[in-house]
Amino acid sequence: IMMSQKRQEAKDRLRSFNDYRVNLKAELEVRHLHEKLDYLISRQWQRLAEMQQMQLDAMHELTAKKQKRATRGVRRRTAKVEVEG
Repeated sequence: IMMSQKRQEAKDRLRSFNDYRVNLKAELEVRHLHEKLDYLISRQWQRLAEMQQMQLDAMHELTAKKQKRATRGVRRRTAKVEVEG
């Protein structure tokens, strides 16, 4: 009976050690995945900020062109009135 108990204890210790190693490996994998997700999310935010800046630049450019056209239109109408007047 004592021999059987000792063998069982040895098996239990081995099983516990293997469980520990598996859990440690799983924890390291989860940590690695968290780091990877953090990097990808950071990169995504950076890319979104770049896209937003491009959109703002395009909007400012269009606004400037629109104002330029409006100014030219006012000059033409003013010139017509002066010629007619």
